[in-house]
Amino acid sequence: MITNNNTPHRHGFASYCLAHTISILSATATKSGIIPFAHPGIVDVLQLLGHPFVALLLANAFVWYSLGIRRQVDRKTLQHITHQSLAPAGSIILLTGAGGVFKQMLIDTGTGNMLAQLLADAGLPAIVFGFLAAALVRIACKDPLRYS
Repeated sequence: MITNNNTPHRHGFASYCLAHTISILSATATKSGIIPFAHPGIVDVLQLLGHPFVALLLANAFVWYSLGIRRQVDRKTLQHITHQSLAPAGSIILLTGAGGVFKQMLIDTGTGNMLAQLLADAGLPAIVFGFLAAALVRIACKDPLRYS
């Protein structure tokens, strides 16, 4: 049992928090047939809970309660810790989503095929193009991997 703010949690509790998150995320496994006999409504609820945004929100709420509210951490400290932990994740989700949109735009407009033909004609290896594209994105984003 937790008695005060200064008592650190044991390794087992941290492992439980990670397992809790992974179990929520794996709720979407029902779609692939792990629970083929489940009622369609139950499958829909599990798929909703297993969506990465919902699952991470639920996992954060669990950790806020168990490591923050239950240990009587004040709201300002809890808000600061939450902001510091979620800011990098938000950037990653934003960049991943933007990459998916950019990919679809290249496919829908035919620019991807045109760019592939241009690179084939120029004799530029795909790995070199990938490196140059990543470098340009990193420069344009002002080095998003470095947080201060």
